[in-house]
Amino acid sequence: MSKMIAIAALLTGCGGDKDSIPPSNGNDPAEVEGPGNVLILLIDDVGVDKFAPYGAYDMQPSTPNLDSLTERGVLFRNAYASPICSPTRAALLTGRYTSRTGIGRTVWETSSLELENTQTLLPEMLAASPWDYATAAVGKWHLAGMHSPSALLHPTLNGFDSYQGTIGNIGNYYNWMLNDNGTEVESFAYTTTHQIDAAIDLVETLPEPWLLYVAFNAPHKPLHVPPLELHSYPDLTDTAGDPQLFNAVVEAVDTEVGRLLFHIEGGLMDRTTVMFIGDNGTGNFAITPPFDTQRAKDSLFEGGIHVPFVVAGPQVAAPGTESDAFVHVADVFHTVAEIAEVDLSTTELANVETDGISLLPYLADPSMPSLREYAFSEEFAPLGAGPYTIRSRTVRDARFKMIRNDGSDQPYRQELFEFLPGAIDEGPVIEAPFEADQQDAWDRLSAELDRLDAELVFDPRL
Repeated sequence: MSKMIAIAALLTGCGGDKDSIPPSNGNDPAEVEGPGNVLILLIDDVGVDKFAPYGAYDMQPSTPNLDSLTERGVLFRNAYASPICSPTRAALLTGRYTSRTGIGRTVWETSSLELENTQTLLPEMLAASPWDYATAAVGKWHLAGMHSPSALLHPTLNGFDSYQGTIGNIGNYYNWMLNDNGTEVESFAYTTTHQIDAAIDLVETLPEPWLLYVAFNAPHKPLHVPPLELHSYPDLTDTAGDPQLFNAVVEAVDTEVGRLLFHIEGGLMDRTTVMFIGDNGTGNFAITPPFDTQRAKDSLFEGGIHVPFVVAGPQVAAPGTESDAFVHVADVFHTVAEIAEVDLSTTELANVETDGISLLPYLADPSMPSLREYAFSEEFAPLGAGPYTIRSRTVRDARFKMIRNDGSDQPYRQELFEFLPGAIDEGPVIEAPFEADQQDAWDRLSAELDRLDAELVFDPRL
């Protein structure tokens, strides 16, 4: 069955099929008040090279449902995350760059580490809204280890009313341990399908307004062939090459996202802001020419940190448009705050440094100039306040990019790159002696990194 036929079957099934008619959660659209719902879809290990709307090349997986979301929203062409899973999740949920949270690299499932419970996460921030938000999280958490103080309870101890997912990565998409509000049970359901089933159950039952955070495990390794009806590779086996398997797993996410979006179509969709975001770039195992496998996930090159970011919803004035502004996953926190009518200056966050900005001005006018002069990303290890054995930071402007690496096991290194017209990643290293405009870029970007190095310090406060 082709993927498009599979989608049609999902969306136009028999009258008795629970997916054939979008259900009601009991709210009469005429009676629903408030600022609206928020649905966050976080996909794992997918950079802009694997999402067709960015126009990188013509060999991406087929993602008609996510493409359709782009057509009804604003695509952020210059969106940035951390180069690996956990730091992006920490930034998204706190609105803070990772130096402030101490989550500079992966929080392994077997570890005793966790994002400090004194940090204020999205659902805790929403408690300050004049509207009574219901909150739920589904999918990969990756901010606490099994031996941490909070362990399986970390999502609900940090504000979510309910949580179903995995504490970290999984070993098999068809046999995995589900954390159901702090209790682990074995699941044999295909992971992505289970996550969408859980999300659909929540949008059926959550009172409005609600925040639903869906963080897919897919397409993070290991790669397994998804159920046939979810992708367009009928003869695919687990021994296929990684790029083809990877594309099939991405297509499965897209098909299941289509099922969720169909489920909230109509009045509920009209009241819901949907954000689709990548947590970091594509893994090198799935990178294909013309892209460089050495500039992939877990690097500060564009292939590691330049991610898909699309927002659709009632705030979008011109659907199907793009913004060239520099945005960051930390902006999710501040965007949700503005949607929910939370004045952060009157909350416990008033005296706490945050780094995000609201994206609502770009949704109203995608052509407005970037509110940020620079884009920034970083990674470091070990977690916490340092000293660090690995420490890498990058800043870029519209034309130039600088990467700075240091740490006890890294020689200090600072390099300058220039973006070429029409390219989606940085060009080769610019070698000294510099031309005048290159020297100016070196000085400006060095100064910005110095400023950030001084300002961004570990702060486990609220």
